[in-house]
Amino acid sequence: MTDELNLAEFARWAIENGSWDGSLGLDGGDIQEKAVSCGILIMTKYDPEIHGNNDVDCEPGDNWYVYSPAFAAARRAKIRALEPKP
Repeated sequence: MTDELNLAEFARWAIENGSWDGSLGLDGGDIQEKAVSCGILIMTKYDPEIHGNNDVDCEPGDNWYVYSPAFAAARRAKIRALEPKP
């Protein structure tokens, strides 16, 4: 699948499986698992020198999730586009 189709699949899944009132919504584990299967997140090993400090008590070598290169690049481009122009 292309990056765009992966993101569309993730959005479709979230909309269809999320709850509008919050009572039966998705939990973080569900979201993380689907984001991995859609290629939005990639599992790696936590390295504080690369990933910085964390607030989830990860130890070096624990599983850690990062944006896929394509999604990270698109996210950076969007952030740059939203920055005020000099």
